[in-house]
Amino acid sequence: MLEYRSFPTRKSVIFVMFSPVFAFFIYNISRLSTGTLFSNGTNETLLLGFGALAAIVSILICGQIVDRTKYTYWTLFIGSVSAPALSLVANLLGFPSAYSPILETIVVLFLFSGIGFALLSWMVLLNRTVVLRFRARVVAVFLTITLLLVMTYSWSNANGISLWVGPVPIPELAALVGVIANISIKMWKWKHYPLAVKESPTPYFVAVALLLGSHLLWYFSTRIRIAQLFDSVGDSSYASLVNHAGLGAFELIPLIIGVIAAGYISDIRGRKTAYSIVVLFFGFLAIFGSTFYGLQNGSVRLFSVPLLIWERLVEGFLLGLCLLLVWSEMDTPKEKGRRLSYVWIFFLGYMSLFWALSLGVPFGEPPQIIGAVGTEFAIFLSLIGLYRTGHLPVLYGREMEMEDFELGFDEGQVRETVEAYLGDEDVASIRHQLVIMDAADDMSDKELSDILGEDIREVLPLTRVKGIGKALEKKLIEAGYKSAAQLAGETAPRLAEKVPGISIKKAEKILKNAREISKSALSKE
Repeated sequence: MLEYRSFPTRKSVIFVMFSPVFAFFIYNISRLSTGTLFSNGTNETLLLGFGALAAIVSILICGQIVDRTKYTYWTLFIGSVSAPALSLVANLLGFPSAYSPILETIVVLFLFSGIGFALLSWMVLLNRTVVLRFRARVVAVFLTITLLLVMTYSWSNANGISLWVGPVPIPELAALVGVIANISIKMWKWKHYPLAVKESPTPYFVAVALLLGSHLLWYFSTRIRIAQLFDSVGDSSYASLVNHAGLGAFELIPLIIGVIAAGYISDIRGRKTAYSIVVLFFGFLAIFGSTFYGLQNGSVRLFSVPLLIWERLVEGFLLGLCLLLVWSEMDTPKEKGRRLSYVWIFFLGYMSLFWALSLGVPFGEPPQIIGAVGTEFAIFLSLIGLYRTGHLPVLYGREMEMEDFELGFDEGQVRETVEAYLGDEDVASIRHQLVIMDAADDMSDKELSDILGEDIREVLPLTRVKGIGKALEKKLIEAGYKSAAQLAGETAPRLAEKVPGISIKKAEKILKNAREISKSALSKE
């Protein structure tokens, strides 16, 4: 059963139990990107390229599979357990071993293909079992726990604290324990719902692409400009903004704060509002970021900590909003996986370009012209992105089961959606029914308000329903029912439970009459 009224705490806990799995993936991939995953002289830059290709292939394959099956949990399980299990065996064998360098290559391929399979399956499963108004907060909690684990692993490793329990590495062990715990919960028995918003995700994709391009230009422009400042005074101590700030693993804290903010705002105020905020926030960073560094009395003045914190806040907001949300929430629910896979391949291409420019391979360091004009172009692109936010469709309050409904009030369908009647949000729920019945495709908010808004009690009063007199009307109002249209979306057992003196049989008759009146009123309009 979908929870519409209250936050799905139990489901959220189950989804968050996969956090150790993704912490394992992120921690090991980050070590690979810094050349510290293996200690036997393996060319980890080359393996990083192989891993990116493996991720592309796995994402494409998984996107096709999850759209064609309701057993998404099994692709999630396979992706979650295969890489940690292989990594556990590889660590027991040691690096190097008799199987090097083939073993290292296989581990990397499983790392990237595993995270592709697991994360895409996790997100599609979340979209099928949790409604839009709670989904971003589930994602935020999931990413927060994941990043906290990564921060703990990184801090422990940097401070010489062992991440081993005997011969077993803790990240692999925690990942496998999390998966095994989920098996006992039997997620595969959950019912899946074809939830989606009937809008194209293209406007969001264009807006996000503009923002990512702006971020790339700003990042490397700032990096080049700061390095040039240190070179101009003959100071060779500067390596990167991260090293200069000296926050170590704790640089993930502002990233986590950004993720939490994105999840909360996305659920409470909507995806469009959240995107507008992150564009505005990044625009301020691009405009005012240069005030954090410069020359003063022949030496470099660099406020690296606040600059890095601001950058991580923006990146965390982007991570919480743009990686997992929006793409599988729009358009037809039959193509959630495929649509998500295409967008992620674009993101992976962005990350691959970012890594290549950061590592200076295969084309060397970014051209110096980026340092000269990159920030200005970043500001320009962010302004275009801010303008594009006006064209973004609103998702909040518009999600529906697009393919399971048909004209009429089938009792089974009503039972599945009755919790959509959310007290003060009853009018929004009635709008959903109108859309589903193709009665409100061209209806403006004003027209809807005229029919079901301020005068809803007068348009379809409870007393118009056969079987409801003044005494029963009073009981219904006390139970929270204000009109026949609202009553039409109820179920007989629930109505009998909420209103004293009504049997289930009588409730069925009242609901039948209420639905007939509601449909009659809609057809007249």
